Amino acid sequence: MNKSYLLIFIFIQLSLYVFGQTVELKTDKKHSVEITLSTSSGSIEIPAEYYEFNDSLFFVLKPKGDWEFKKGEVKDFKAIKIKQSEVYTFNGRISAITNDSKDITHIIIAYTRKDIDITKQFEFYYETYISDIMGIPEQHWAYYSEFNNYCNSGKALYEEKKYIEAFEQLQNIISGAEHHLSYTNFSSFNQVYNQLLPDIISTYLENENTKLLALQSNFNNKEKISGEELAVIKTGKDSVILINETFEPYYRITESKNIDLRQNHEKLISDYTVLYTAAYNAWRKSSLKVIENGFYDNENKYQIFIELLTRLLVYTNQVEKISKYDSIDVSLISNPANEISFFKYHIDILNEMNWKDDFITILELLNEEIAAKSQLIGQTHLLNLRGNTMYESQPNYFIINGFNELTKGKFEDFKDNLILAISKCTDKEIMYYLELWHFSFRFNNSGADENLLDKINVGLDFEKKYMPTDAIKQYEMAKRMGRCALPPFLIGRIKLEKEHEIFSAERSIKDAINIYPGFDLARIYQLEILIENKEYDNALAEIEAVLNIPNLSIWYIYYLKAKVLFLKENYKGSLDIIQNNCVPITSNNFEQYILFGDNYLGLKDCASAKENFQNAGDIEPDNPKYREKMQQLITECNN
Repeated sequence: MNKSYLLIFIFIQLSLYVFGQTVELKTDKKHSVEITLSTSSGSIEIPAEYYEFNDSLFFVLKPKGDWEFKKGEVKDFKAIKIKQSEVYTFNGRISAITNDSKDITHIIIAYTRKDIDITKQFEFYYETYISDIMGIPEQHWAYYSEFNNYCNSGKALYEEKKYIEAFEQLQNIISGAEHHLSYTNFSSFNQVYNQLLPDIISTYLENENTKLLALQSNFNNKEKISGEELAVIKTGKDSVILINETFEPYYRITESKNIDLRQNHEKLISDYTVLYTAAYNAWRKSSLKVIENGFYDNENKYQIFIELLTRLLVYTNQVEKISKYDSIDVSLISNPANEISFFKYHIDILNEMNWKDDFITILELLNEEIAAKSQLIGQTHLLNLRGNTMYESQPNYFIINGFNELTKGKFEDFKDNLILAISKCTDKEIMYYLELWHFSFRFNNSGADENLLDKINVGLDFEKKYMPTDAIKQYEMAKRMGRCALPPFLIGRIKLEKEHEIFSAERSIKDAINIYPGFDLARIYQLEILIENKEYDNALAEIEAVLNIPNLSIWYIYYLKAKVLFLKENYKGSLDIIQNNCVPITSNNFEQYILFGDNYLGLKDCASAKENFQNAGDIEPDNPKYREKMQQLITECNN
């Protein structure tokens, strides 16, 4: 059945219900009444969703012909029952409606909803008289609006060639969906289930196969392949695998009649996998100099290498009076026994992509560079890294440049780069390690007691071994050895993140701030506690004070200000902060685009919300929050 026939079929089915709702029931040999579905007030113009979950069904009775209802007769109509599947309802509840002259114009009879299956036809019964068959229009059935919304959204998205979004709407009606059994009663269900859904899937597969053929042709006509071209192939491969998982419930349920859809999809995945494997091997050969001339891309080797190198540089489990940086700890990557969560995501990618050996070789070469030339990287790499700063998700350039200066013994230049890195940092864990390095620099200048440093380092080691109570004991002893902001902050961090003791954590963090007002991360924790406690006005006041402190006009503080304004429903104010203060510092951040989108949703600007959620998806396409926000967008903007 083609689409035109489908529409005609649905129209006829609806017409049988919509135009046949008045039935006649004789009340004696000479008289009869017309019965029509109505509202509780007797109106036959029934609002949408009026009956979806109403506890009663209302029908209006009007005399047919030139006779009129008499007051003494009203109670007799209470005997009218509904007969459905050989079962009779209890008597209805009667109410008479009069005009200005107190004449009865019509009667309303109400039945308890649970006594009637409104998806099936029925008759009215009065003494020995039976009415014609009546059916309740399906737009008054339970979950009709919900079902109709899924179908309309799916059809519209299909026509827009948004096949995945269309399927995601229609998967809400297949077996396993919350109200699937109710949906099967609707006249258009079978057509949507058996025709529209397969059409969506087959069209998607045809389009993806066309893209694959073009990629295969392009690859076969080239001796080399760039990282961008490889990323396109990988995105295509990952996409068809991901969508296969999305389609899997439908494949499984309809496998007996749609086996060709599943087989076509599996072949598409296989062909993509073959192409990607060949393309990857070719690309790897042409990427030996990636560390010098690479560029950022979501799945590009250069990005993974630079981000992991940055993490290796900042990671530390001790503080000390700072000295020249002498080597990268290659064992953190090469030895699985040294696995640390701070590196896990990137190491997993190295293992998945078979890049680990290449990366270890680069680390070894960098250590040789440090030993031989007292520099971490050469000028070519540094210039290339600087040219990519606008695409960084974290301040990699300032971190690498800072450690490059540290290998040369230029401590002040190292400190200046640390401050710049903290100002751009959007990852609190990276910021934590940057702060430890900053304290090492401060200890170098302040002549800190070695016993103080020892206690802090023993505490840090206990934390690494997941022994927070023992770590706190060491930090408490360190507090007694001198006026230093780091021990109370470390105590507060454990109390907050490990023991979830907000009030004691807040007290310790305040102690750290009182000692060192310019402590960036302590300020952030303090603000986040206020936000968590919904003390939004106090948070805003504190933020304004913080922003007036030198070197504290950083991305994270501005982001928290935008977040508080959003929570206070000051959407325009929040947007201004993100646009004017956050983006100029760091433009490539997932969370700020999510906040952008949330603000536009608050302003009911669905187009701008969608654009910004998609911008977030471009940065982290696999982040669950991205899918959640896109689903929220569909829900809020389609109602």
